[in-house]
Amino acid sequence: MTPFQSDFSAASSINKKGEKVGGYVNSDGFFRAVLWGKQGVRELGTLGGDESEAYWIGDKGEAVGWCELLGSGFGWIAGTTDSGSACLPIPYKSGKEMKALRDSFKR
Repeated sequence: MTPFQSDFSAASSINKKGEKVGGYVNSDGFFRAVLWGKQGVRELGTLGGDESEAYWIGDKGEAVGWCELLGSGFGWIAGTTDSGSACLPIPYKSGKEMKALRDSFKR
């Protein structure tokens, strides 16, 4: 399950379609969000920073996680796995707020 010839990867969530999200360590040593799906493995990107990770995937392909922003700081990501990049800026939220965001995708 290790993508891109990485020495380490971890899936954190799987949906009913068998799509998995999580992260892997790239060749530069940075942790990056990744999707394992029917069309293979795809990195989900960042907002100019070095690192990201996907925590959860819904049955419609919605992904939630975090990404490092260009310069400094972190932002949360939310998007669909069929978009060009799932790393979209939304205001930084607490874990409780992110759980509510994740749960809103289930409706």
